[in-house]
Amino acid sequence: MIKYFKYFIINIILIQSLSASQPIHTIENTDDCVKVVSYINENIDTIDSADLLQFLKSFSNDHCINNVEFSEWGNEVLFLLMERRPQVFFGIINQLNSRELKALQFQTNNPVSDLIDMKKIADSIMKSEMSDELKTRAMDFISIALEKYIEQNIIKKEDTSITCSSVLTGPNQQKDYYGSQNLFDGSEKTAWVEGAKGDGIGEWILFDFNSSCQISGLRIQAGYFASKSTYSNNNRVKEIELIYSDGLSESLNFSDIMEWQYKSLSPRITKSVKLIIKDVYNGSNYQDTCISGIQIWGNKSE
Repeated sequence: MIKYFKYFIINIILIQSLSASQPIHTIENTDDCVKVVSYINENIDTIDSADLLQFLKSFSNDHCINNVEFSEWGNEVLFLLMERRPQVFFGIINQLNSRELKALQFQTNNPVSDLIDMKKIADSIMKSEMSDELKTRAMDFISIALEKYIEQNIIKKEDTSITCSSVLTGPNQQKDYYGSQNLFDGSEKTAWVEGAKGDGIGEWILFDFNSSCQISGLRIQAGYFASKSTYSNNNRVKEIELIYSDGLSESLNFSDIMEWQYKSLSPRITKSVKLIIKDVYNGSNYQDTCISGIQIWGNKSE
């Protein structure tokens, strides 16, 4: 009798365990919302497209919207999916209707936890096997959350001294019109424009930090972003070399697109970064090479 009772208890435990890990295909109450999150969280590396789509739709489901446990846990799992399964995640969101997509975008714009590392998510997107077009759309989708993260994790203008090899003279002989200060002003209407003869190969910008900083990434507007015609008329940066204060260096290549481009850097502590132009996309009217903005990701080293 005891033997059969043990089997009975074991079977109940197994049934409960299996039922907890089963996908929820229809959300009929608030409990189902939490079950959906639980299932995705437990199977995040193997989840199929159908179950993932159900999870993404749940953010606009009336049962789930006002469920606090779902909202907080679901938001965290959402960003974990972006990091672990970016190709599947961003390849499927085009199947959402406008209401569902709006709800998902709201969740993406508002991470519930300060511990969500948007840099890791950006790295995962850029290292994935997605097409360049899909990578661009994915980076655009996370752009607001990324900007919030960047505000807390970039080296600030006031902590940086900037010098450059040359500056193009501006209208009415203004010397600083195209100066390096434009790189940090947050405006696409301005740019640093080198002033050397030719295509600007070998021209440089030096970012000198007031103390040692641990850096991990770089974002760049690799052209003059004031307008599409301004962008295409002038040279755009194709390749740069970064030289650090210890003499080590690395090269980065950029696409010819009028978008912020992010590159992960080998984490290091440095007192400066020198950016040297190595190659360009030629402008249709001018040889001047332009950069509208640069952000260096990092923090002061303690």
